[in-house]
Amino acid sequence: QGGTGSIFTPTYNNPGNYTVTLSDSNNDTPATCSVSVNPTSTQTTAVTCSPATQIIALSSMASTTSANFTAQGGSGTSYVWSAPGSVSTNGNSTAAFTATYDATGTYAVSVTDPTNNTSSTCAVYIQ
Repeated sequence: QGGTGSIFTPTYNNPGNYTVTLSDSNNDTPATCSVSVNPTSTQTTAVTCSPATQIIALSSMASTTSANFTAQGGSGTSYVWSAPGSVSTNGNSTAAFTATYDATGTYAVSVTDPTNNTSSTCAVYIQ
C-alpha cells in the first residue's frame, strides 16, 4: 500500500512480519521499520447500548411505560445493566433489557460488559 502526507496508517489483515518503507520524492535513502502482527493478540470490542436515545410518552391512561434497549458488541457473554429511576427492569444479564418508568423525566441506562470492562450509556426521555 502507498500513502502520502505526514500520517500513514497501514492495515494488516493477517498475522505475520511486515516491513514498512518510507521514501520521499527526492529519492533520498528510504527509511524502514518492521511490524510484527501477533496472531494470538485480541482486541477488546466495546459494548454499546442501543438505541442511544429514546423519547417515550407516558400516557395519561397508563401508570407506567417501558423502554427497550439492546447491548451490542463486547464479549457477548453477559452484561450488567443499570437503570436508576426505573421502577422495574427485565433482562439484567442478557443483551435485551427493558426498564419501566412511572414518572416523566430524563433517565440514563448503562450497560457494562464485565468480561472486557467496557460500558456504554443510553438516554431515555419520558414525557
